[in-house]
Amino acid sequence: MFMVVSVVLTGLTSRQLYKIQLKVEVAMNLHDIFGNGRFNNNNNFETQTRKAIVAQQRKMFIIVAVCTFSHLIKAIHQFSWVFVAYFHLSELNAELQKTYVYPHYLATYSASVTLLIFSPRVRALLLSVKDVSEPSSIGTPTTTTSRPGRGGEEVEEPVVVMDSEGNEN
Repeated sequence: MFMVVSVVLTGLTSRQLYKIQLKVEVAMNLHDIFGNGRFNNNNNFETQTRKAIVAQQRKMFIIVAVCTFSHLIKAIHQFSWVFVAYFHLSELNAELQKTYVYPHYLATYSASVTLLIFSPRVRALLLSVKDVSEPSSIGTPTTTTSRPGRGGEEVEEPVVVMDSEGNEN
């Protein structure tokens, strides 16, 4: 049931994305035709914004479509297991068990890989490397404060005071 709904919603999303792209193209054509008239107020910003929105929507749709397709493959594989078990086809069951990892990992990691491909921000975060030779901002305690604990007793907590360069004060 989940896959049926997912496929239907992905198809409807595809139609909506196509309509959005058509509207943006019409608006950009109007901008080209009437560029010096009343549409000229802030239109360069609007054009860039529309292009960015359509590009982002396209990327999001591709990610959702890849996820839906990979889960559809996994659902077909699982349905095959049910079919094989119902008809007691033990040889085919053994073959399906050998191939379990492929649809499973495809469904598990397709979203992450697709997001990595289409998101420069995710790529930058994942591929960023911190220089370990830089001093850490974590230091040793220089003073303590106390607060009431669970049983009413005083609990000592360390407080580290650091300057802007990461040195303890």
